[in-house]
Amino acid sequence: MEIYPFCPLPREINVTALVSAFRVQRENDFYFSGEQHDFYELVYVVCGKAGVTASEGIYVLEQGQCILHPPMEFHRLWSEDATSPELIILSFRAEQMPASLAGKYCMSPSQQVMIEDWMDENSKAFTHDDILVTGISDRAAARRQLCRLELLLAELSGSDPAPDRSYSGNAGTYTEIVRMMKEHLGETITIDQLASLCHMSKSNLKRIFFKYSGMGVISYFNQMKINRACELLIRGEAVGSVAEALGFSDQNYFSTVFRRITGMSPSSYAKQGK
Repeated sequence: MEIYPFCPLPREINVTALVSAFRVQRENDFYFSGEQHDFYELVYVVCGKAGVTASEGIYVLEQGQCILHPPMEFHRLWSEDATSPELIILSFRAEQMPASLAGKYCMSPSQQVMIEDWMDENSKAFTHDDILVTGISDRAAARRQLCRLELLLAELSGSDPAPDRSYSGNAGTYTEIVRMMKEHLGETITIDQLASLCHMSKSNLKRIFFKYSGMGVISYFNQMKINRACELLIRGEAVGSVAEALGFSDQNYFSTVFRRITGMSPSSYAKQGK
């Protein structure tokens, strides 16, 4: 029997489930307070302009631009420049994604057609409950939709990030506050200490931070700590060592904060990830 050579084809993107897929037009005063979740979310601007907080970054999305939020990235959204933006929002789970595939992109004309066509075909392939995808109505169509979504993401991964439009106000200060939190993630710091590190007053820090995050400073800092804790627990680190590494002197308090944010204990989360 003749032996033929073969060429393995690595699969860099593997979308495993859809969470939501919808098109919506927001009022010119729309303001979403923010969220984070354990799946990807793609926000594409069909027309108008939208402001976005993504972790420590503040961005403006214009027509034809999109942003991809990776799992557990805090994000919020609002109408920008008194426009009423029309948006396409897709959220999904993926087992494999290029680590670099996140952030803001300018979609090419062909990519814009791809995402518009994808949305047009989506109702034929899946059942929906308002914004959520609840099931498959046509298996062949669903398989095509999956392949087309992965192709769109693959094309985005080869695209250059969109240039940032400078954001007015105190966006730079917000970015500096979050950067300082990251640098001191393994410590226990107060708002007064953080304000001193950022060379600003406590009241000004709290005002600016809430404007762009919709959260209290310490709540956000604890959320950052727990996100990091999840990564360490999945790697197999012991609960006690994770708590100590993130500045929790009391393991019981760490477990309380972890359960409040994730809905489960650190040990249960670690087992789930195995």
